[in-house]
Amino acid sequence: MNKKSKIIIVGFGSIGKRHYGNLRQLGFENVYAYDIDKKKITGKKIKTVKTINYKTLAQFEVAFICNPTNSHVKTAFQCARAGCHLFIEKPLSHNLAGIDELQKLCKKNKLIVMVACNYLFHNGVRKMKSILQEGLYGRPILSRTVCISPVHTKYILVVDFGSHIVNYLQVFLGNIKKGVVYKSKTSIFGIKGIEAATVLFKHSSGILSAVFIDYISRIRAHRVEMTTDRGMLTIDFVKGLITFENENKSKILYKGGDDINKMFIDEIKHFFECIDKRKKPLQSLEDGKNVVEILSKVAKL
Repeated sequence: MNKKSKIIIVGFGSIGKRHYGNLRQLGFENVYAYDIDKKKITGKKIKTVKTINYKTLAQFEVAFICNPTNSHVKTAFQCARAGCHLFIEKPLSHNLAGIDELQKLCKKNKLIVMVACNYLFHNGVRKMKSILQEGLYGRPILSRTVCISPVHTKYILVVDFGSHIVNYLQVFLGNIKKGVVYKSKTSIFGIKGIEAATVLFKHSSGILSAVFIDYISRIRAHRVEMTTDRGMLTIDFVKGLITFENENKSKILYKGGDDINKMFIDEIKHFFECIDKRKKPLQSLEDGKNVVEILSKVAKL
């Protein structure tokens, strides 16, 4: 993509700022920011727009939708109507309302739309997929995912964390067919959402995935423990390790670097390649809708 193309980032929270920095690092010169809270945009050199409407959006070729989840579809519709290719942060939305209309508009305007899926660009996820395909450490029987974050949000935890988890679990174990969630009534922090939950997924492969997610624990943890018929495969995202253990041995299969930001940069590069070559992104609008459908059914939103 032409490095002089005009790009707008709608929503300048932590992920919006990350994308801004990465776009500038990749050499894009005309990156603009918009946030309803003007105080979030700090820095004299950041180009901004005061409001978003058809006239202001029509000057941009690409829009990054990084505002709150429950505003994604509405904002994406505005940008698509103005002719912008769309990069929409995950999850695509908190429910299914308006997604079909957005799909029709994007198809009509021949737009490339990608829903963020940064963990699909994580080197550890790619390595774990390869290990499972090779089968040297056994056939998966059961998986357990622990996802704990001290970062609080007013949005629904199952959708927030779940969008990441659904992405990589479907890569590891096949499509998710159904699931059930048990939500804690705990309200330690008083946030408008679920502070702890356990989710059970059943995959097309017949494998069960248990997922434990919470905002309560004070320490961060993010790992998938895969029980196979030969032992235990574990990918630990915090430690950057993939290990195999059984009663006879313990082995490190992968040790990742500290540059977590690389997966976000690779994700953006893929998006722009899709625009240039007019090809389907790794997670399309339809794929993003599928994730929302899975989590909506599970959480009964």
